[in-house]
Amino acid sequence: MKKYEVGNYFATDVEATKKAQNFGVGVIKGDSSVIDQYKENYYIKVLSNPELNDNNIFTSFYGVTNYSINTERALEVITMLNTNSELRNTLQYGVEGVHYEIDEKGRVERFNNDYIMDINTTGNVFIAYPEEDMPDDAWERGVAANLDIKVGFTTGFWAYRSTIDPEIMSKISALSKTYKEKMDACKTVEELALFFETAKAELFKNDDYINAVDPKNPSSLVGAFNAWYDPIWPAP
Repeated sequence: MKKYEVGNYFATDVEATKKAQNFGVGVIKGDSSVIDQYKENYYIKVLSNPELNDNNIFTSFYGVTNYSINTERALEVITMLNTNSELRNTLQYGVEGVHYEIDEKGRVERFNNDYIMDINTTGNVFIAYPEEDMPDDAWERGVAANLDIKVGFTTGFWAYRSTIDPEIMSKISALSKTYKEKMDACKTVEELALFFETAKAELFKNDDYINAVDPKNPSSLVGAFNAWYDPIWPAP
């Protein structure tokens, strides 16, 4: 990447270059529609699939508090939100004919903004009408993405993070920030290569780094990770 940067290979106006499809190689983030958009002029190589991980698994998570006086009824409501299209659309959009209508493509056209919620966090999206600005095949693409989804390597590790020594975490975070700033300051390919060579030698002798990756310390980053990982993927 540094070689490309020094050689002025990067587009100065990325969005305009993408729109004009006037580039040799591009890395573009998006859903499966990106493939259809560029497949006529480019060879497409998927670099990563949709991922289920700790950063997104709880973003639209329904649960029942242990203070609930009627857990069974609460679960019935959650089940309805995910299985009953009429309830789902009423809570999302309001009353048909009063707050919205359905266009010829099956999408919502709102009359007002009385019912505005995030469709991705209010129940099963696949039983809801698509929003106005969604493509006609939004749900088909969503199903395809779900079928391609991969579970992130560290999904579930969040529950073990509390076992990490806060002081170790603070020191390794500061160390990471320092070396990231040094890396970003490199102006040439040669400077970057020297940085990596020097950084490795320095880190392997750094006490904060050594403590953070000590597998014998259950409070280190590696120790906590191993405590989570080993029961899931035991050694043969």
